[in-house]
Amino acid sequence: MVIYTDLDTLIDTRLGFLSEFYGNLNFLKDTDYKQRTCNEFFGLPVKLFEELYKGRTGDVITKTPYPTLSIDFINEQCFIRTMEMADVNKKLDMTVEINTYPYSFTKEVLTTLGMSIKLNLMTNVKIRFINSPELSVKDAETKYTHIFIHNGLKWLTDKTDNGELTETPIPYVTLFAPLLYDSPGEYDEDTMLQLMHSVGENINLELISVVIVSAQI
Repeated sequence: MVIYTDLDTLIDTRLGFLSEFYGNLNFLKDTDYKQRTCNEFFGLPVKLFEELYKGRTGDVITKTPYPTLSIDFINEQCFIRTMEMADVNKKLDMTVEINTYPYSFTKEVLTTLGMSIKLNLMTNVKIRFINSPELSVKDAETKYTHIFIHNGLKWLTDKTDNGELTETPIPYVTLFAPLLYDSPGEYDEDTMLQLMHSVGENINLELISVVIVSAQI
């Protein structure tokens, strides 16, 4: 079992990034931040925010004081698989591979990050870091059993539109995708059902709550 994720999923770095412009984010406690359907903040269009967000630096890590439920979610998935393997008397090797792109960290910082993350994971789960600008379908096919990323629906749409998923189906890979869209009201229930049906033979899609990848403020 190898789970692919990234730092921007484990840590709600969007809040850290916003704090650089807007300072204290305590006001978000009074909003429906954890029930949002897209990353639209302060009236900024989603695409404009994403363009600005591309310029983030490692400083956003230290400016994001609130944890998410991402580690808890990963632990839950690992526990489920462990119990499934126990039923057939098999030992399960579990690894979480964390993409640190676009950040550039020293070995010392990565060691500290790794220790902090490992403290909160199940004891028998290994972690390793990579730094890659993109997760290709080919990588998913050869390296991972699960994908857990904040922008899962966008990744799925892009890989469907460019034909990668059709050319290389990965029905045995599970994609955990939060219900976050490119714009408000972009998808209704019928559209989501059509999406799940259209990709059903290409990847195992599981939609999850936005709460899991949101800072618990």
